[in-house]
Amino acid sequence: DIWSLGCILSAMADVDGEYLFHGTNERDIYNSILAVAADEDTSRLAKLTPLLGEHGLNVLWLMLQHDPTQRPSLQSLLDTHPYFTGTTTRERLTTSDQ
Repeated sequence: DIWSLGCILSAMADVDGEYLFHGTNERDIYNSILAVAADEDTSRLAKLTPLLGEHGLNVLWLMLQHDPTQRPSLQSLLDTHPYFTGTTTRERLTTSDQ
């Protein structure tokens, strides 16, 4: 599921130990999800920009669309999104292997 991949990507890019969707109970977590989905909490997404970059932040946003019908397929992302197809991604992957 693309939503789950978005959650994993955000957790991997999180440097301060506070997950994108946080709360003390289920209601708090659900409200956190709604705030990010409604673009009311851009600060939570923006803090991931240094690690993900502009394209990574965009792919994360696409993965976390609240309406499942608005989320792209994995194949579509892999084939067309600059985060996966761009030179910077290839350079980043090559550099990290060294």
